[in-house]
Amino acid sequence: MQIPCARPFTVRSGDTCDGISAEQGVSSFQLAASNFGVIDANCTNIFPGQATCLNCNNVRVVAPGDSCTSIANAAGISVATLVANNPNLGPTCNLLFPGEVSIQP
Repeated sequence: MQIPCARPFTVRSGDTCDGISAEQGVSSFQLAASNFGVIDANCTNIFPGQATCLNCNNVRVVAPGDSCTSIANAAGISVATLVANNPNLGPTCNLLFPGEVSIQP
């Protein structure tokens, strides 16, 4: 089921999912989830001119030195909540990388 689109966005030349997410203030995971059937889970199939949907607003770009604990603490949430909202981080939050975008409730 596709989520109704709150903010349409057209992919530009050179765009990446992480780049779009950081620039537009959406989670990379949610970008793929909001465009299920259009963007694959690894976001390897975007192309210039492609219509996408941006549905998230409460995000943070992961900085060098960030940890799931530091991000969760800054947001006032538990690590479990952070991971639940960002399954792309892995079940133990071992897939957190600088430049990625995480969504916070």
